[in-house]
Amino acid sequence: MSSLLYIILSIIAALSGMVLYILNAFKDPIGETIDYDDHLKIFTGGGCNSIVLSAEEEDKVLIVDTKYLKGAKHLRKAITASDITIVNTHFHMDHARGNKLYPEAFVISGICSWKHWDFDTGRSKRPDKILQPGEKFSIQFGKEVAHVINVGNAHTATDCIVYLEKRKVLVAGDLVWVNIHPMVLDSNCHIANWLKALDTIDTSYEIETLIPGHGAIANKPALNAMRDYFLSIQGALHDPAKLRMIRNKYKAYKPIPITNSISNTVKKIRKEFK
Repeated sequence: MSSLLYIILSIIAALSGMVLYILNAFKDPIGETIDYDDHLKIFTGGGCNSIVLSAEEEDKVLIVDTKYLKGAKHLRKAITASDITIVNTHFHMDHARGNKLYPEAFVISGICSWKHWDFDTGRSKRPDKILQPGEKFSIQFGKEVAHVINVGNAHTATDCIVYLEKRKVLVAGDLVWVNIHPMVLDSNCHIANWLKALDTIDTSYEIETLIPGHGAIANKPALNAMRDYFLSIQGALHDPAKLRMIRNKYKAYKPIPITNSISNTVKKIRKEFK
């Protein structure tokens, strides 16, 4: 195959995958809105899981991840406050495309490729506060303190989590997927670092509620389930019979066409740990 033909086919494959990824957004229904308490709401589905934390007796809110397409519009209709802070756990469009609906918001996110940021967020403004790997930024919201931590390179080149100290709620972004195969196709995805991040979170925070990037609201054992998913695949790479058993173990996990599947995870782990 000539190099030119290979490049053309690679571009077609990449564009096809992108189109399918975007079309999948229309198949991701807007989920339920969970009233965690009087000042914390969880908006599921519609791109990703998001939270909105309001401050007592103040006209301000904290939004973690703004979804995209119909999910982003649904979330925007629920926001009436004028003082808005947004945290993007990472730049992927299903978590950040909705930023453009909040042109005056104060935006916090990790350092990333701004070329990718501009594309995925629809050229919304770049973050006002940019966190370097390992950096933490804390925000007082009424009686709650929200800690934003950049855990570094894992699912993407830079991933942030949000920990609500009083409520012991962790917003994990795409570091945790519940009963869904994770997306590991980002060029900067690094499974070994991802596992280290999960270990660090596990030992650093008391978690009563864990909000994954995708999937049902969970609790701390979801960290172990995510870790076990990767480790069980890694441990079976050189044993075809064992790998078949692992595939069967996770056959109930939801795939997403092209982007999310156990086959993609196996390929990624095989390449990284060869």
